[in-house]
Amino acid sequence: MQTLQTNVKKWGNSLAIRIPNAIVENLKLNDNTPLDIKISKNKIILSKKEELSHLLGKINDDNLHTDDFSTPCGKEW
Repeated sequence: MQTLQTNVKKWGNSLAIRIPNAIVENLKLNDNTPLDIKISKNKIILSKKEELSHLLGKINDDNLHTDDFSTPCGKEW
């Protein structure tokens, strides 16, 4: 695991951190890359948001479910 340090800086009415270039290159980040922010046990965890194509690539015959369309039971249509 790579560990680097940075400082929190004022940016308008918010605070911001700069991500060191070594991490940017390692994770292939660019301007406007979506990130998920989680807080866990007094830690801030930044994760690169998974792209839809990557999520869809995880679907296989073992985890694919069929749509369950039951017969109408009222005045749906």
